[in-house]
Amino acid sequence: MTRAGDVYRCLDVPAVHGGHETIFDRRPKGISEEAFTRCAHKWMDKIRKACEVHHGVVFDAYLRGLIKLGDKLKPRAQAYVDEFVGSLNLKGADGAVKHAARNFGVIYAGLRLAMEVGPLDGIGRPGAVRAAVKSCFRDGLKVTRSRDTRLAEAKAILHQRLTETPLPRKQEARLDMDVGFCTTEGPDELGRSARRSSCAGLTLSRRIFTLCCRGSTRRARW
Repeated sequence: MTRAGDVYRCLDVPAVHGGHETIFDRRPKGISEEAFTRCAHKWMDKIRKACEVHHGVVFDAYLRGLIKLGDKLKPRAQAYVDEFVGSLNLKGADGAVKHAARNFGVIYAGLRLAMEVGPLDGIGRPGAVRAAVKSCFRDGLKVTRSRDTRLAEAKAILHQRLTETPLPRKQEARLDMDVGFCTTEGPDELGRSARRSSCAGLTLSRRIFTLCCRGSTRRARW
């Protein structure tokens, strides 16, 4: 079975949802949907051009601002992470979800610090920033929980059962009795055509087991 920590180690966050064409999904009051879509595309175009102009510059300014905080940086960042996690309703959530929440809290902390000392100084409202990161976190959880994990779980069960099943070894082989067993070296290799006919009437589960038995004796294929 997939462990919870593996499921929430990497979350897919949809950039566009709710039927919107861009990342902007909060339409101001008094603006029609059509006008909002046009404005959103203009904003996206401005963002692209600004990224081209300022690429490689903003991050340096951000780092310089963080360095100036000195010993205050770590406790301040930790406080922002705690603030974000505390704003979520995680009562009864498992440890993996709480760990993912703290990772998103790091994103929130980075934005809040950028608003204090870096390129976002004086831009935006803390409440709006927290709401945006919370929205991304919840979207990530929805996408993860909606995945069909039955195939992965079936593979894990099969792997576990094969691990626990004593498979024949070359040193212990009974070549006259072990179905599907053959080696890749020496005179002990069995006739493959005979083995194919012996496998023809087997059930699917037995065929899988037989193939696994064959693979266990071929180092290059196991």
